[in-house]
Amino acid sequence: MTRRFDRRFDRRFDPCVMAALALGLSVVTIAFGERIGINGGQGWDGMGYVLWSRAWNTEVLGKGVTVYHAQRILPSALIHYAGFQDTIFGFQVLNVVMMTGTMVLWERTAKRLPRAASWAGFVALLLGFASARHALYYPTLTDPTAMFLGMAAVWAYLEDRPVPQLAVALVAAFTWPALTPLSLAMLVLRNRAVPPVDARWIRWAAVAIPVAAATLVCVAAARWLHHPYPGEDKWVVIVHRSLLPVTYAWIFAMVALGLHLVLRERTLWNVRAYARALWTPRLAFALAGCAIVVVLQQLWLRRVATRGSGPTFDQFQCEHLLAALRGPLWGVVHHVVYFGPIVLLAIAVWRRIAKLPWGPAGALGLAMIVAFAVGSQSRQMIHLAPLLVTATITATASWWTTRRVLVFAALYLAWSKLWWKIGYDQPLKWSEWPNQRYFMTQGPWASDEMFLVHLGGVIVTAIALVLLFRHARNTEPTAT
Repeated sequence: MTRRFDRRFDRRFDPCVMAALALGLSVVTIAFGERIGINGGQGWDGMGYVLWSRAWNTEVLGKGVTVYHAQRILPSALIHYAGFQDTIFGFQVLNVVMMTGTMVLWERTAKRLPRAASWAGFVALLLGFASARHALYYPTLTDPTAMFLGMAAVWAYLEDRPVPQLAVALVAAFTWPALTPLSLAMLVLRNRAVPPVDARWIRWAAVAIPVAAATLVCVAAARWLHHPYPGEDKWVVIVHRSLLPVTYAWIFAMVALGLHLVLRERTLWNVRAYARALWTPRLAFALAGCAIVVVLQQLWLRRVATRGSGPTFDQFQCEHLLAALRGPLWGVVHHVVYFGPIVLLAIAVWRRIAKLPWGPAGALGLAMIVAFAVGSQSRQMIHLAPLLVTATITATASWWTTRRVLVFAALYLAWSKLWWKIGYDQPLKWSEWPNQRYFMTQGPWASDEMFLVHLGGVIVTAIALVLLFRHARNTEPTAT
């Protein structure tokens, strides 16, 4: 069936077809879909982005913003200087451009993979709740831009394009700063093949480091549980304390095993050979680029970051770990809710993913996925979603057929909630209906009842994936 598909349709048109499908879904969603009703369609966090786009000169250049928001303000500047009178519509247009660009970059990234695998990745990137529903339901957030930048970083790294990678790091520094360190690492630490190292101490290090990291995460979570960041007590109240032993065990196992599988890849430890491969004139360009990004960011912060720090790393750490302590499997379930079945497939093949020959920067990206996946507020890791999809599809490239892609797409349409009326237009209590129609998709805010409903859906989806791939060929993953 796959061969017939390849013969009938020329693959050269796939980028155009993917872009057209993303554009078509977006236009239909804007024309006929819902939009959040809170604060006239601005939502909560979106109020700041809308205000800055409407009054850039007075609110940003004049009054200034916090350090945190100064690093997330570029989309508002684009809307302002584009001259949109209806700023919410301007954010919708920006999101459509970013989503369409993500699909084109994905096809360029997956061009060396089998065609069916390429379309499976397209499904995973476009049809999850994050893109198919939330991006245009709550358009005043910067999430679609973050996903596009994440996809651009992965493409530039795997294709070894230093100038686009530098551009990604620079834009991310003013849009989604959590991506900047990874993008700079991808700029400096090029993907270079080196022979593996066989030494006993590597086995010990691949166990000791993950165990230490998992212990540190659990200790930090316990600390925030007993001494929460000021104003974050609300998350302590909803932690299921009777299940804490199971929750801690799950978090420890998730972090330790996830990092262990990444660190036991022996090519990562051949530092001498990798350093020799890295020592080229290109390294000077990369280091100079890093310096430019840091300097420009600091100059911008001195110019407009005049209203305090805003949300801090300690505050994020507290919220992140308390969201992880909410209950066992809370994060995994809600990552599936937000990003779709690709999360379950990634968990199942994480061992294969860890073997991908993507070098130290790739390993750093996988480690970041493990760190962010501990929590349950999935949209905070949307910049890593393209890396997760690319790694998972690459690791399973030989498994995909046209039939499997169609079944995969059907599962995604169910999780996309395109069929679900959200109707969030009154700021009522988040833990109760009707507002749970929206908040059940947002990890930490989901009620216990909706967690159990989604857990049932995850179990059914996992069974479907097992049946779907039960006869898949057990071949080694290939590099893109």
